[in-house]
Amino acid sequence: GTAVQSIGVFLHGTTITSDKGNVAFYGDSTVQAKAGGDAANHTEGIRFGGTNPVNINSGTGTILMDGIARGTTGCGIGIEFDNSGGASHSITAAATAGNAIALTGDASSESAGANSTTGLWLHGDTALTATGSGGISLTGVGGAHATYNEAIWAADGASAINAGTGALTVLGRGTVNLSSSAITAGTASMTAENVAQTT
Repeated sequence: GTAVQSIGVFLHGTTITSDKGNVAFYGDSTVQAKAGGDAANHTEGIRFGGTNPVNINSGTGTILMDGIARGTTGCGIGIEFDNSGGASHSITAAATAGNAIALTGDASSESAGANSTTGLWLHGDTALTATGSGGISLTGVGGAHATYNEAIWAADGASAINAGTGALTVLGRGTVNLSSSAITAGTASMTAENVAQTT
């Protein structure tokens, strides 16, 4: 992030397509108060904006996202897929080995002045789809100084996590709640300090 844009990576009305190349995003918010974004209220590692859709398809490549929130005010979320303005987001990969899609959101460095320190937040109208035999990995680390401090939260609107015949791996330091997600996977494993509700 920067002084005028505290979000590390801000995706808003974006389409990214790769035939077979890997796609990776590394987002690290600035250590400051909220600035920029689509609502001037976020200090997030990686943010999918709430108004315009984002679609990413790596073909047979993989998709990796690593978001770290370090801000002092606002919504400090490691990775957020927002739909507050009607946006829908899709992440699609057809890799055949390992993790086709790997998302890691860490909000443990967000300060006490933030109003949300969720590691990974999937709002409704978000679809994560692995169409090959590769799997999906979701990792979240929640913060300790906000009302919303879950490791992984997908409980406020219908989202879809589809690993096909691949493995779904969920790792959370804090609460994991996937109660609003339709989940498909060949195999699934979950490790979390507190699993509020899965499916």
